[in-house]
Amino acid sequence: MARWMLMEPHYINVPGTFWEQMQTDRETGRSKRVQIPVPLHLDPKSPSDWNYKSGGPHVSQGGKEFSDGAIIVCWEGKGEPKDIVFLGAPTPGMEPIDDEAKAESEKYATVWNYDPFSISDDPTATFANHLIKQASVMESAQVQQAQQNAEAMAQMKDLLAMMAQVMQQNTQLLTQLANAKRV
Repeated sequence: MARWMLMEPHYINVPGTFWEQMQTDRETGRSKRVQIPVPLHLDPKSPSDWNYKSGGPHVSQGGKEFSDGAIIVCWEGKGEPKDIVFLGAPTPGMEPIDDEAKAESEKYATVWNYDPFSISDDPTATFANHLIKQASVMESAQVQQAQQNAEAMAQMKDLLAMMAQVMQQNTQLLTQLANAKRV
């Protein structure tokens, strides 16, 4: 088995989750349906999203029982019938429930580059917010690089102008030398 419990809100790819648009062709009157796969939003704080609710089997993780409810996700063919099947890789916001899930999560730990325990008890400290912060750092680095490139281009422009001036002076000197030899 490879099962995880969601510890924070997620947008995860779940087979069969689509956004659908219906259009009617004005000329023919025929309907056209377009379906685009979209991720499903699941929030462990929302009882309507729980697939394991109180009164049913309790979910325990690390000795702690979640009797109110929980969202358990798995890969296809790797979980229980009530689990939500998802596509893709696990995230740091998914707590592994079994050994196979722990092994899979450890494989992705270097890719995540995220330690949830290094962050204070900030309720907004989620992997998604971590990614947003990383993106803003990257964006500021790109802005800084663009400014440096603009400065380098201005310096290059000045250098080219000086080179053109030197070439013009050299041409004038050569012309004067050629005229002096004739005389």
